Amino acid sequence: MESKEELLRRLFRSEGRREILRIIAREGILTTSEIVRRTGLRRQTVVEYLKEFEDLGLIKVKKDQKPWIVLASEELKLLPLEGKIEERKIEFKYSWSDFPTCLYRDGRLDLVFVWGSGRVEKAEALDAVGIPEVVVKIFSHALSSNIPRENISIVSSTDVEVLENKKLLSLNLFVIGSGIVNLLTAKIMEELQPPIRFEPPMGRDIYSTITEKFYSAGDEPDKYAGILALLPNPWNPGRVVILVGGIFKQGTMAALKALIRHLDEPPFLQPHPIAGIPIRVVRADEHGDLEGFFE
Repeated sequence: MESKEELLRRLFRSEGRREILRIIAREGILTTSEIVRRTGLRRQTVVEYLKEFEDLGLIKVKKDQKPWIVLASEELKLLPLEGKIEERKIEFKYSWSDFPTCLYRDGRLDLVFVWGSGRVEKAEALDAVGIPEVVVKIFSHALSSNIPRENISIVSSTDVEVLENKKLLSLNLFVIGSGIVNLLTAKIMEELQPPIRFEPPMGRDIYSTITEKFYSAGDEPDKYAGILALLPNPWNPGRVVILVGGIFKQGTMAALKALIRHLDEPPFLQPHPIAGIPIRVVRADEHGDLEGFFE
């Protein structure tokens, strides 16, 4: 029997499945006959796909009448479904040399740490290792930069809460975990389509268009890779997204350690050696210690 992760991986690499989910997400409620008519897929294929979606909690199917009635879940409305990921041109306003000063604006620091809610796959507690230290260092840096204590707001929230709150979504975001753990990560992958990204958006494998390299959960030492990125906030270009996420917990832990070292020893973090952008593919060991960078 397939695990939830395997189902999601297959789901998001199948355009037929994605198209059915797009239709259900847009309509909210419709019949199986209408899905067959709109997609042109065989009825049996549609039924098989609907069973997968139901097992994942993405839909509910009422089978007490024919044709069946399909209802979208709240989780489905949050998923990135609008087509194949392709690289877009991103305007990187800041580089690592600007961090953490780039978090300050008009004499304020507003930062939201965003955790995966476990709606798709539960985040691991080890993903949080290093976060308290990051908070302390950013807070101290703000004070030393003459930001008044009363103008410093550092809060935490879940991915679902942030996605449903436009005010939080417009602030500086510190997003923890890959797309399979954190729905906001998946949304950012879809919105920005960065040259180094989680592929598919709700997956954990990493793809670099710069080197045309896939870092896969099934390969050594690639499975210990992670993404550390300083991105523009797609919902408010004046703010930033700090993204730390790994294929597994080791990559996330190493990305956090790289960021902590940068806060202690600026400018430890350098731009990507080929593309010159503030995205790095972090390399960890099996314990989550930083070994350097893959590229």
